[in-house]
Amino acid sequence: MNFRPVLLFGFAALVLGAAATAKAHPVHASFAEVGYEPKTGQLEVALEVDARDLEVLLKARAGRPVDLDETRDAEKLVAAYVRTAFVVRKIGRAKTKTESRTKPFPLEWVGMELSGAKAVLYFAVPVEKSATRVLIQNRVFFDLEARQVNTMVLRVGERRKTLRFTTRRPRHQVELR
Repeated sequence: MNFRPVLLFGFAALVLGAAATAKAHPVHASFAEVGYEPKTGQLEVALEVDARDLEVLLKARAGRPVDLDETRDAEKLVAAYVRTAFVVRKIGRAKTKTESRTKPFPLEWVGMELSGAKAVLYFAVPVEKSATRVLIQNRVFFDLEARQVNTMVLRVGERRKTLRFTTRRPRHQVELR
């Protein structure tokens, strides 16, 4: 048996595989499961993202290398980024002239889990009890990749709704009651 063609094929596959790995991955997407809990008045969020993209983004923001496993303040950097990219606001009129109509609800960081190339980010957004409609903005990785698509499955009671966030449509209005 002649092993030369097999070795050449194996070497070519190895080189091509390494080149493909060196390039950015072709799919730029995140997935979020969001549940509204009327008893607590919170949106509870589990957001799954590509860990490599997250490290690239954090490196650009922090101006230094960030390894999600090794960097001491990695979780603090992730939480700070999520607070700017995932924003929930009440829809409605301001009660006073000084009250901002667009003031976002605070985001409460819970933590994150790493699993291979994925990171799952957990956080909650306490929503005012008077808010029946909110505007959700999910711009995660939009500053990194123009073709990023963020999918969210929102559960409010028995209702489920799937939302798709893109650079052209980074926010959606949703009913909470």
